[in-house]
Amino acid sequence: MKHALITGGAQGLGLALAENLVKRGWRLTLIDKDETQLQTAVTQLLAMRPSEAEKGISEAHTVTSGVPERKRESPSVQGISLDLLNNSALLSWLDQAAGYDLVINNAGITHRSPASSTTMDVFERVMALNWRVPVLLTQRLLNGLSRRQGGVIVISSMAGWLPLPGRAAYSASKSAVSQHFEVWRPELQRQGVHLLLAYPSFLHTQIEGNALGADGQAAKHARSTVGRVQSADAMAEQILQAYFKGNTRVWGSQWSSRFGYYLWALFPAIFRRLTWHRFKADIPDDY
Repeated sequence: MKHALITGGAQGLGLALAENLVKRGWRLTLIDKDETQLQTAVTQLLAMRPSEAEKGISEAHTVTSGVPERKRESPSVQGISLDLLNNSALLSWLDQAAGYDLVINNAGITHRSPASSTTMDVFERVMALNWRVPVLLTQRLLNGLSRRQGGVIVISSMAGWLPLPGRAAYSASKSAVSQHFEVWRPELQRQGVHLLLAYPSFLHTQIEGNALGADGQAAKHARSTVGRVQSADAMAEQILQAYFKGNTRVWGSQWSSRFGYYLWALFPAIFRRLTWHRFKADIPDDY
């Protein structure tokens, strides 16, 4: 049975990806720092209709903090409560991590704040979770992925292509993780590991509700958006369809993000004028 690891798997896009894979009969390990949400997610996945959930497997499940205890019988859905920014805890878990057929680097964090006044701690947290963690996880799990001829999915963002006001570190981190994995792609391919980079636009997920402000506390104003906000379920279906087809990239379905890409590439002055006006709430003068 195929086994997938999903970071940030207790909510939003990560949970939507987990639900989709459960319907396909996959075994899952979810990592999330919110133990309560993680337990709810594991229970929800196991409560899916028998016709859609895994068949012929024990429905044992666990939610553990950090490094899980070794068990005789592997659970069909396992939750690992782990703060991925706790480097020592992450490395301890990786020392005992199982082999996976698919690693989905989904966990992420954003901010809504002016670059001029945002603390370096905020920038470093965003870069660490959005760039460093996916690279470290993939490196450490690569041998197992290679043996299984598995794959890696990296959840980037259209913000990695487009400069959105008030999201300097987020855009930088998504650009960094995209370029890092694109450069890595031929090496992964030689090792038999398929790579899919996903570029969602605005989604209905909790990431925006958890956005940081300039001081590292919760952002105090609502996010600005452009175009339609896509559901996490729809984006998850697009991502996994693209992966199983062997595609190398997948974008959100909103025309606005694709239009924005071409506008930025061809007419950057017009793009700047439109986005600066649209996202002015993210860089208020009195922030």
